[in-house]
Amino acid sequence: MIPLLSTVTDTGTPRLDADYWVANVRQPVRLSQAVAAAGQDHTTFVEISPTRC
Repeated sequence: MIPLLSTVTDTGTPRLDADYWVANVRQPVRLSQAVAAAGQDHTTFVEISPTRC
């Protein structure tokens, strides 16, 4: 299983229910916190986005 770090919550693996997806659309993106959390255990991460960076 591939670990998922949320840019919405502070929890490790979020519960991917309807409330989570509503928050994902409505809440600010916390990308820097998610990248910092990923950097604690991993050296590579993938951001999936509809636009090119």
